[in-house]
Amino acid sequence: MKNRELLFITTNKHKVMQAKAVLAPFGIGVKGLKRPYDEASDDSIEEIAAKAAKQLADRLKRPVMVEDTGVFFDAYPGFPGAFPKFVFAGIGYDGLFRLLRGKDKRARFVSAVGFCRPREKAHVFRGEMKGRIQLRVTGAEKDVLPYERIFVPEGKRKPLVAFSTDEKLGFLHRTKAMKKLARFLTRPI
Repeated sequence: MKNRELLFITTNKHKVMQAKAVLAPFGIGVKGLKRPYDEASDDSIEEIAAKAAKQLADRLKRPVMVEDTGVFFDAYPGFPGAFPKFVFAGIGYDGLFRLLRGKDKRARFVSAVGFCRPREKAHVFRGEMKGRIQLRVTGAEKDVLPYERIFVPEGKRKPLVAFSTDEKLGFLHRTKAMKKLARFLTRPI
């Protein structure tokens, strides 16, 4: 797949920018496309990514990439899981902080990148970043994903929002998953 463009189906501009930065060194271009797809509510993020990639590749008749991210709090196994955006929209920072007050603050981001060619089986590549939730919001004025303002990566002293894009790309869950995809696409046949 060297020197080819990969269609990334997402509505998230941050994810597209990150994908371009991670995949460019592998000779893989990225084009973002906003296209809705089904996300089954009872599936894992890996299953969501695989089903979406298969559905979209077959519908669009070209190779596609999708990415699904979950946030998991150690204090509440499986929560918020594959629905961090939905949970945040419902309870915001105040609700998250109330849930975690007096509880284990450890958490992890998990990324599942689904890739599929038309009429083929989908492949899923997983990346994980461990850390903890701080009970205060940092960088509220910055244009980032909500959890970046409260998630402190393992081994770091500040939340994701405090790092530059280049710094974050060195340890993000999404970077790890996309590098696995890049190695898969550029392997010798």
